Amino acid sequence: MESARILIIEDNHTDAKLIEHETIKFNSGVNTRIINSLDDLIISISEFSPNIILSDFDLRSFNAFDVLNIIENSNQNIPCVIVTGVINDEETVARLVLKGAAGFIQKKNMSHIKEKLHQVLVELDNSFSTNFEIFENKLQLLHRIRKIQFDFNQIAQNLPELSEFNTDFSKNMEDVIIEIESLYKKLPLLKDK
Repeated sequence: MESARILIIEDNHTDAKLIEHETIKFNSGVNTRIINSLDDLIISISEFSPNIILSDFDLRSFNAFDVLNIIENSNQNIPCVIVTGVINDEETVARLVLKGAAGFIQKKNMSHIKEKLHQVLVELDNSFSTNFEIFENKLQLLHRIRKIQFDFNQIAQNLPELSEFNTDFSKNMEDVIIEIESLYKKLPLLKDK
């Protein structure tokens, strides 16, 4: 696997540098970026393309729920580990997990960052082959639909009475393709057991 790109979301400079230090101890070749705003998160997802996000739970003007919402809305399957010292209730933890948090690290135990990064990267690596197969299946399905469209169009050109039906048929097939694309975008990363 190429050198991991890890995005750190933290508004406390000291904590950010400590998290970065522990991350580099995990792998000296890791590429890190530290940000502290939602605007920077949106830009970083697009331009930096992080493999993993390490996010503080409670920042000045937003929290981890906002971070997870942006990740979800970006249609990217980027694991987000919450690094925090303030989550004390199980309900909040459960809500974060349901929203997509990949794990939690207590700030008082920063040395656990290495373990969590290793775990998440192994899961990402293991999921690659399964997700590649899903992507290939989607392409094969779309190719088959396009072939049916093409073949029917060829038949309709030789039979004028089918031309109106062919227009409806082509529109319906395009709608099916849009639905398939939408469904595949919503598929989560699959983890091999």
